[in-house]
Amino acid sequence: QNVIDDIIAIISDKEAGVYRYNLMKPAFPGKIFPEIAFVKYFAPLDWFIGAGIYLEELEETLQQEVLAGIGNIRFGKDGEVFCFRTDGTILSNQNKRLVGRSVRGLVDAEGAGYGEVMLQTVLGAQQQGYVHYSVLRDDTNKTRQKLGFVQLYPDWGWGLGTSMFMDAMEQSIAAETKPYQGI
Repeated sequence: QNVIDDIIAIISDKEAGVYRYNLMKPAFPGKIFPEIAFVKYFAPLDWFIGAGIYLEELEETLQQEVLAGIGNIRFGKDGEVFCFRTDGTILSNQNKRLVGRSVRGLVDAEGAGYGEVMLQTVLGAQQQGYVHYSVLRDDTNKTRQKLGFVQLYPDWGWGLGTSMFMDAMEQSIAAETKPYQGI
């Protein structure tokens, strides 16, 4: 692949652009490293200037930013958003102590392995679905029902999910539908 000629063609046509190419490093014979670069023509010196990054590094940076964003998402009092890899490793959870552990170890108040169900749901044919489970509330020691939804993000091998207490969901639905009940 003639990278320089391709870059010159981009600059001649548009004066700037994005260029994707594969790089082979002498230290890693036979291994290809995809890279993406931005190139721009700099008229005062009749130069083109470019900067590139390996796609693997770009993807890792994006993943870290996405995980940081997921970790900050909150809805309602108890709603949560979480993420795990398809090998079961929890990547993001409101409960920071769970990060790095296996989703397979998550069991509900009745001893049922809802984490395994979540994992099998994203690995299944539809790659998404609802998961119902119960948890003990620390403040009351009563069991409450939760409903979660998980979906596979196949490009990164991640399961993304959200969950909420059923009673909070029912209260939200009742509050939202109350104005329409008299119509």
